[in-house]
Amino acid sequence: MKIQIEINDLDQKILQHDILDVERWVQDAISGKINNVKKRLLKEAQEKLFADEEVDFMPATESGLLELYFSRSYYKSRTQREEVEKR
Repeated sequence: MKIQIEINDLDQKILQHDILDVERWVQDAISGKINNVKKRLLKEAQEKLFADEEVDFMPATESGLLELYFSRSYYKSRTQREEVEKR
């Protein structure tokens, strides 16, 4: 996925006052957020998959575990959870 962020010239100068490489900083911020969410998501996935009587085995890798969790009918993304709460 490619994400583009637009900032005006003044905001760029403001960021460059403290940050050497703005693009690197943004990438690092996103990577940090992914890591934090992944830690919480792995714990949630393990708990729900252990409780799921239809799951016969657990993948040995983090990516395998998450893919299995995402494939379950009870998994809901943030957008899906928000839609359910609106009802």
